[in-house]
Amino acid sequence: MWSNCYINDTALNILVITHQTTITGAYVKSIKMNTIKWKIILFAVSLVICFEIVSPTTPPPPSSCSCGVTSTQTSRRIGGSEAALGEFPWRCNLNTTRFGGVFCTCTIISPNWIMTAAHCTKILRPSDILYIDIGDLDLTSQTETANYWVEAERVISHPAYERYTLSHDIALIQLKTPVTFSSTVQPACLPFPFAQINLEGSRATMSGWGMTVYGGPTGQRLMKTEVSIVPEHVCRNAWSQQLAPNILCTSEMGKSVCHVDSGGGIDFRSNGRWYAVGVTSAGGTGCRTHYPNIFTKVSSYLDWIIGTTGEQFCGN
Repeated sequence: MWSNCYINDTALNILVITHQTTITGAYVKSIKMNTIKWKIILFAVSLVICFEIVSPTTPPPPSSCSCGVTSTQTSRRIGGSEAALGEFPWRCNLNTTRFGGVFCTCTIISPNWIMTAAHCTKILRPSDILYIDIGDLDLTSQTETANYWVEAERVISHPAYERYTLSHDIALIQLKTPVTFSSTVQPACLPFPFAQINLEGSRATMSGWGMTVYGGPTGQRLMKTEVSIVPEHVCRNAWSQQLAPNILCTSEMGKSVCHVDSGGGIDFRSNGRWYAVGVTSAGGTGCRTHYPNIFTKVSSYLDWIIGTTGEQFCGN
């Protein structure tokens, strides 16, 4: 906090103990206070000024800022394949005892915050205790040592969320205990470089613990699949013209999100880093693979994320 602060002793020495009187026009000593006392007072004032200068409302990103880096070489969902440990180290899942386990997927974006869908958080009750499973791969494994659970401190759904049009289907969850990063636990990058870039036609990767067969159990392992981002009108034609504007749409035969994938995301890789460009919002009824998938476009909510968390992120 104080690394950029200094006290100029010379400046303290020459700060005037004299002033020009209006009667004689001569410089006279009008203050007899000991110079040392002045230095003490001025030093205290300078500390206050220094504190105001180097303690902004939004803390700076860490000096070793890193995001979107995996510990494996990187090909779920219905039509996908199993992910490797550490391949998507930002992917997490939401749990409550009321639901008996995992009910949605999420994304780590900083040591203190995760991102998910508002339709996941809106079903929570005030009495629910929400836990986030961090660093997991196989939900049924009793031998994994990489994962751990963190309790939620605060849940913030986007204030303009609308369930029927999927408008603003995004939420943030503050953690009670900061996440400890490792080779299997890392934050995803937020898509600052792509805020003004159209990703239509790009390949991106979906991942989550959703059902691999409609009506079946929650997926046991984290799964992934690569899909194409297509024009918004593909989703509007298939779903509804009333869909919110801030969406990403993917469509590829045999590949779909399903229950419990909600709140997870679609990640885009650029220059060796993965960016969380979308939050999983909806897929076809019955997990139909010929229906396009809808994601909340994260780049449309970067200001809201920064304002809500009070943090800065890599790339901002």
